[in-house]
Amino acid sequence: MFIYSAKMNKKKLAMILVGVVAAILALVFILGGGDETEDPRAAELKLLQKCRLATNEDRLALLTDLGWEVAMQPEETREVRIPNEFSDVYARYNELQKEQGLDLAAHKGETVMRYTYLVVNHPSGENHVRATLLVKGDRLIGGDICSAKMDGFMHTLLMPADESAAKTPAATTPAVTTETPVMTQNVEPTVGGDESAFPTD
Repeated sequence: MFIYSAKMNKKKLAMILVGVVAAILALVFILGGGDETEDPRAAELKLLQKCRLATNEDRLALLTDLGWEVAMQPEETREVRIPNEFSDVYARYNELQKEQGLDLAAHKGETVMRYTYLVVNHPSGENHVRATLLVKGDRLIGGDICSAKMDGFMHTLLMPADESAAKTPAATTPAVTTETPVMTQNVEPTVGGDESAFPTD
């Protein structure tokens, strides 16, 4: 019987171990490291599209994750109907929704819930800022951050990158149909002045 024994050179063994460790680190970086380099804006847009808003706590968590500090309870909870046909005003509002990966066109004629929260940390320093969330079932279908002042602003639910972006003038606020047990009210908004024009008041 012949026995073959081979002695491994310590230098070769060390090089093999270094190669194995390098391969493992490369795999970890490729498979698990992608999220770390993801654009924060992209992560927030993904959050808006995938969030579930079944409770007030869910809605507060979403707004907090987006960087907003808001009152613990909504100022208003109301059932509204998305119009069957979009006016120019509503079409512009829907363009704002598309900027954040949402689209109200898929919900024409549907009744949805609108939740309005007071925002206390808007970069503009303004005190009359509201966050509006439009929710169908437990899915976010639309929303905005806006000022209720006559010369106010409106932008997506994302935190503005700087103060100048935070003061972008509002496109005309869209009309919504507010449904109550007694009557259906159609509101045609203006750019400012008429507080009933704002869906967040």
